[in-house]
Amino acid sequence: MRRWRDFLAGFLAAALLMSMGAPSMAATARQLNASYNNIKITLDGKTITPKDANGAVVEPFIVDGTTYLPVRAVADSLGLGVEWDAKTQTVKLTAGGSGGDALSEQAYKAKILEIGNQVAELSPSVSAAQKKASSDPEGALKDLIAIVAKMKPLYQELADLKAPAKYAAAQAKIKEGSQASVDMLDLTVEMMELALDPNKHAEAKQKLDELTGKLSQYQADAEKLSEGLSEVMGI
Repeated sequence: MRRWRDFLAGFLAAALLMSMGAPSMAATARQLNASYNNIKITLDGKTITPKDANGAVVEPFIVDGTTYLPVRAVADSLGLGVEWDAKTQTVKLTAGGSGGDALSEQAYKAKILEIGNQVAELSPSVSAAQKKASSDPEGALKDLIAIVAKMKPLYQELADLKAPAKYAAAQAKIKEGSQASVDMLDLTVEMMELALDPNKHAEAKQKLDELTGKLSQYQADAEKLSEGLSEVMGI
């Protein structure tokens, strides 16, 4: 029970108390020339309409002679479980899965607790960085950015969980609150970076005003995250 309280406190501290955020993890990008030509997919003669996790149709395409298919649609059709691990940038396929259906209640709660434990482990570092801010703002910002670089993928992973139908409403709150938390972290870290640059104090003030104006909405959305998590765990 104590661990769970630490989990909730950690998320709220990150979303509402920490004046920082994190840049996105670096990713390799390259230009692709994709060819779309109404490509169809069939399985044992039956046509498959590929869709993403939100139900939107996703069209296959060809790049350099290779045909690319939406992995979720193919996995669903083959009865494989599919999960996106944002932290490791890995698509996980499992045999004997639920065919793309929601996680079981046990697996869903276990995943939430797993993420919660990781957040709770970061909470002491958050508090230490906050205390450091008054005496060493540059050092505090560096520490906080490093912490949030670890926290943002956890928010995203939490938001992307496929909840069982029983917790669909709670997961909607979790997703909304997680996204609001990430948005706030991104905004506030930019503000802090500007504040440390003597040539950009006016711009930093503008960002501070922007954050203040949005704070009430961020707070409401962050509370939805806490509400959703509590509803799932029965606390």
